[in-house]
Amino acid sequence: MKKTLLYILIILSVGIYTIGCTQFEEYKSVDVLKAPATTLSVSEVADSSFVLDIYTDKAGHLGYAISSDTASSVETISIISLSLDGAAGIVATEVFEYDEATSETITIGGLMPNSFYKVHVAATNTDGVESVVKTFIVKTDDGVGPTFVSSSPAISGDADVAINAPIVLTFDEPILVNPEKLFTLSYYYANMDTSFTLDATAVDGRTISVPQSQMAHPGDYFFLSWEAGALTDLSGNTCSERISGVIGGALKGNFYRLEYQNFDIGGLQVSPEPESVLAAHDFVIDVSFPFSISLEDLSSDMLMINYSNWLGVEEHQVSVANNCEIINDTTLRITQNHNANHGDYISLYIAEGVLSDNYGNLNAESDYAFGWQLGDFTVPTAISPEPGSIVANQMFNVEITFDFSISLNEENPGSVSMKYVNPDGNSNTHEVTVLGISTENDSILIVQTPQAVEFGSTVYLNIGEGVVIDSEGNVNLELQDVVYWEVPKLASSIDVLLGQYIVSGISYFDESTVTDTVSVELVEGKTDQVHITGLFKSLLGESEPVVGIYNAVTSQLSIAEQQIGTGDDRIYSVFSNATADGTIVTSVLEDGTMNTDLALGVYDGSWEWLGFFEYLPEVTWTKITEKSLNVHSSSKLFINNNIEIKRIPKNGIK
Repeated sequence: MKKTLLYILIILSVGIYTIGCTQFEEYKSVDVLKAPATTLSVSEVADSSFVLDIYTDKAGHLGYAISSDTASSVETISIISLSLDGAAGIVATEVFEYDEATSETITIGGLMPNSFYKVHVAATNTDGVESVVKTFIVKTDDGVGPTFVSSSPAISGDADVAINAPIVLTFDEPILVNPEKLFTLSYYYANMDTSFTLDATAVDGRTISVPQSQMAHPGDYFFLSWEAGALTDLSGNTCSERISGVIGGALKGNFYRLEYQNFDIGGLQVSPEPESVLAAHDFVIDVSFPFSISLEDLSSDMLMINYSNWLGVEEHQVSVANNCEIINDTTLRITQNHNANHGDYISLYIAEGVLSDNYGNLNAESDYAFGWQLGDFTVPTAISPEPGSIVANQMFNVEITFDFSISLNEENPGSVSMKYVNPDGNSNTHEVTVLGISTENDSILIVQTPQAVEFGSTVYLNIGEGVVIDSEGNVNLELQDVVYWEVPKLASSIDVLLGQYIVSGISYFDESTVTDTVSVELVEGKTDQVHITGLFKSLLGESEPVVGIYNAVTSQLSIAEQQIGTGDDRIYSVFSNATADGTIVTSVLEDGTMNTDLALGVYDGSWEWLGFFEYLPEVTWTKITEKSLNVHSSSKLFINNNIEIKRIPKNGIK
């Protein structure tokens, strides 16, 4: 340093002497070199030192100055002349002379830890042209690892931490995470620990975000701990270990409590299984939880059972607040205190706050979310003779087919009765005494009319609750449908059939009305056969007569499927779509009125089925004139066959 200063003084003395000797020498301009460019960088920052790298791109002088005053401002000449040496705030300064562009690496020591310093660097070229002063501020290491300052949510035993909300930790300086060190969350009531590592994405400056475990339970205390070295400062100094928990009977370290939250009743193990069908009316209800529960103080309206009758028109609520208990610490058991009726739908209401868990949470309201059906069954509609149909006999059996095996209820049998309404409108109700299960099929209940029915009467069936029982002890509910049969005055002979009829029905396909005038005449030489002419004449233009057979005993007319017309390679037939063999069967009433169905089918010339032309599901035959002429056999009939065929299988219409 002293040698450099001496060199500068010699240059200045020579310059003065030269000026004194040549004051009138002729002046000549010279080219001056450009100002040098400098760079500086700082590395390896430690507690009391750092490494300084400086550079100049010209031969000449290169110098630096280090100041503890970060607001300081110095000039290039001050650095190069070392005039700053010993000045206030200057802790180090030095100048170098070079014959070419060069750099220097200098270790600056003797500094204070955790302190800020300002570095100044400047240079001059060989012509004395100065560079711009470059500056850099550096902070020495603090010498210790980062210190925990606070967390959000704050450390507290209050239940105010949202479920699955992260814990954000703040330290006293910028931090880095060590991906090989563990963080641990400990849950007090659950008695469970979960340990995990974090990566750089969890850090933001001086803060780190620690996610909660998915096992978190509302209301539980939990503690956050971490290993020594889980975090470092930017210099690599490690943080201290953090141990949190119940230590010496007190909450220590980072302790928190999750906010309370009502727990749901739904999705739990419930017995009997909700929406199941039960035979026993007095079943016990168990609602089980995956954790311990306790009963709170209950008012009468906090635990209710609703009984709704099987028609859904009557409801009855009963309190069971005094009929419940906790068993095995985890199950709410409810005992019914009301005698349910057959077919009732039973549902359970649990108000908020009936139960609590060890965490201080209460149950959420469950508004009749669980229900059970008492397993009694309705009387099916599979009844023969078909309800509403005509019965020709004064005594007849009714067969009711269930979907399962049944037996008569011997314990508390319900009653079965039939009401007879005679032609004058007077009625009498008779108890059915002949009742049984079919010997060929134990799913069929057989009911016999209690006495002969007067012709022209209507018979109504009533079946009370509990007449039959299934294998599980369920009984039938009272018959609600109106089930009746007509026992009309029937024709006394075939003569009633003879005459003209208006035959009318509604089309299955387009709901249009199809009407024909039909003649019924006795077949010559026969006493039980008639010719029927004019069926579907309105559609075909003409139709051949078909033969009907009259049963004098039952007063029934039967018409087997028969041809009623032909066309170009077409055959048209009339038949019933309601019977398996296609035969039209109907009872003939006293005035000749009949009710049937009628189908008009189309075949090709070889009797291969083509499809329907028309189908009338319900047809009324109304007699309009008397006629008793005999007819002879019909002749061949040719008709227009430009008609639309409904290409449906013969038994495809139901």
